[in-house]
Amino acid sequence: MRRLAVPVAIRWHIICTIFLVSFAIQDVDAASGGKRLKGPVPAIVERVIDGDTITVRARIWLNQELRVNVRIAHIDTPELAARCARERELADRARDFIHNILYIDENAEPSVWLSDIDQDKYGGRVLARVTGSTGGDIAQALVQAGLANIYDGKKRADWCRNFRL
Repeated sequence: MRRLAVPVAIRWHIICTIFLVSFAIQDVDAASGGKRLKGPVPAIVERVIDGDTITVRARIWLNQELRVNVRIAHIDTPELAARCARERELADRARDFIHNILYIDENAEPSVWLSDIDQDKYGGRVLARVTGSTGGDIAQALVQAGLANIYDGKKRADWCRNFRL
């Protein structure tokens, strides 16, 4: 039987893929049915979308990055496209607050750590606990500033009627 010659680059790719998959499986949280990645995963912030969503380049492997929108877990912030002016103003404040936390050094790319990574209930983005480069929990900072409420996945706050500022 004739043996097929497999190029070295393909063999190397297969070995790396197997290793990466086995590494990723070890970090999966069994309590969530195998869907949550514990992390931490380093990421560079590309954009602050709103008070609870950022776009990052997550470093998933050597020279491998994934661009993804991340919803900050366990909080609810005002919406930029809200029906009342008060909520829109609070949404602008929340977005600016996050931007100021993440972009503290004008000469460096803003970095974060993602942990407890899961799928967002609406799809299209991931849900994660986000820690800034200085070690502070972003969700906790927003709640302490009065720009976010603790969110359990149920009905969100009515920022037009109830807010704490």
